[in-house]
Amino acid sequence: MKHIILSFSFIFFTLFSFAGGCTVSANHSIFENEEGVFARLTASLDQHCYPCTADGGRWYKLKGSVYVPINKSANNQWDVSEPGIYKVELCGTYGITQVKDGSVYKNALTNEQIDVTTKFIIAPNPAIDGVLNIFPPNKDSSLKKYSFDVFSLEGESIYSEDVTIESVFQRSTFVLPTHRRGLFLIRIIYGEEVEVLKVVMM
Repeated sequence: MKHIILSFSFIFFTLFSFAGGCTVSANHSIFENEEGVFARLTASLDQHCYPCTADGGRWYKLKGSVYVPINKSANNQWDVSEPGIYKVELCGTYGITQVKDGSVYKNALTNEQIDVTTKFIIAPNPAIDGVLNIFPPNKDSSLKKYSFDVFSLEGESIYSEDVTIESVFQRSTFVLPTHRRGLFLIRIIYGEEVEVLKVVMM
């Protein structure tokens, strides 16, 4: 009976020690700049990880069933423009965070190209989960408003809205009330001009 009690005591102590070990947390925050919308991956440790620090973290992205490294040098912070599941390895353990579809993207245009834009642009294209980003032409600063309609190829109207332009590099984001996928047409009306663009919904 004494041996049984000692065995249970050892098992309890082992589980308690494991539960009190180093814990790594992977997190992300969303930020926007002129290049697009990004997720900043960060890693943090609890007090049980001392003297290990978060400076040596390596980040991986899940592709299929395999985690593939995305940063060549160790760092506890990394910026990404693609949705997915990301893992950071630190102090012999790891943490995982998920960046959702449609929450991040990278503009297809450089600043130099944006400076001379004379037409409306949709980015990214294909659009994901009905999230539509429209960039108006910025070469003509006199443009103050426009309206747009989204149509299926069969001519069915899906969405329409009037937009006021408040800044030269304005990006307007809209979430279309449909989960349909495929090719759609966007008719944009500004002043006496009409543009028709194509967008693929994923």
